[in-house]
Amino acid sequence: MVLPLFTRLPLRRPVPGRVAPIAIGDECRLLGGRIEALDRALVAAFADQELIAVQEQTRHRRFRLVTLVLAALTSVLGAVQATAGDVAWPGLAIGVVGLAAAGVSRYAQRTAPLAKYLTSRARAEQLRALYFRYLGGLDGDDERQLEVRIAQVVDPMPHGDGER
Repeated sequence: MVLPLFTRLPLRRPVPGRVAPIAIGDECRLLGGRIEALDRALVAAFADQELIAVQEQTRHRRFRLVTLVLAALTSVLGAVQATAGDVAWPGLAIGVVGLAAAGVSRYAQRTAPLAKYLTSRARAEQLRALYFRYLGGLDGDDERQLEVRIAQVVDPMPHGDGER
């Protein structure tokens, strides 16, 4: 009964998605040169951002799950303490589990997996849009300009305060 619940947990290594949902090169031979240029310049950057996004999303979900489990355990131990009146161990256990929950939450806040996920996801989607803009001819045929635009998406300029 409980095992199907755990099969949905992301416990295996994440696999990044593809830029295009189909293999465009096989379908449209007229776009061969553009697709080869995109494969050289853009697909690796997209795969990197996609992988980072999937990993950080998984980390964020795991932190939330662990925090939720620790909070539920704290509540259960509180109920045990309320029923066991003059026994001291439930209070100590509540303190330890509460500290563990606070530590996990603080670590999750400091490492900011949600912010990293959102940043990487936005960059991956910008690269996907750039892929289709170049493929459709909206950005011209200049491969050097394509590489410059990819670099601007992947490594944007700092915003005056020295942070990215």
